[in-house]
Amino acid sequence: MEVLEEHNGRRIPKKENIHQTVMEIAEKEFIQEPMFVIDTWAHYLTKMGLTSAELDKIYEKCKPTSKRVISMISFPSNMTESQKTLSKYLCKFVKELETNRIGTFLRFMTGSDIICTSKIEVTFVHLEGLSSHPVAHTCSGVLELPDDYQSYPDFRSQFMEILRSNVWVMDIV
Repeated sequence: MEVLEEHNGRRIPKKENIHQTVMEIAEKEFIQEPMFVIDTWAHYLTKMGLTSAELDKIYEKCKPTSKRVISMISFPSNMTESQKTLSKYLCKFVKELETNRIGTFLRFMTGSDIICTSKIEVTFVHLEGLSSHPVAHTCSGVLELPDDYQSYPDFRSQFMEILRSNVWVMDIV
């Protein structure tokens, strides 16, 4: 019943009609809804002169890889030795992320799991206690990193905990 509700099923499922009901939901989800998007965007994309090959290239550039994400990260020019160490921790962390986690990392940083900005600016802050954790400002592409990590395993552990939680508070000011 939950599946029918979620997909606007219009009849009570019975043994005699379950196949037809599932087929109708499948047609709606896999054919009708995507076709609506295609029909809506086709006119504008054609007007812009974009071919499907060009769209594929644009889409490919938006896919996050560790190399692309690292190239987006910008550090302050005048860092202390401990901040230089933390910058290395961050780059190492991104390099070690599994492919599916790179999108999650990017979503934490920018609000999107695809590349939608050209730069992520890192700033270092001094925080203590429970407030000592990375803070991402998704609208401006800024990552505030606490400057008190003692080791890479500590850094990695806290960042992985953040990414695994999938629950981030977004304060809109």
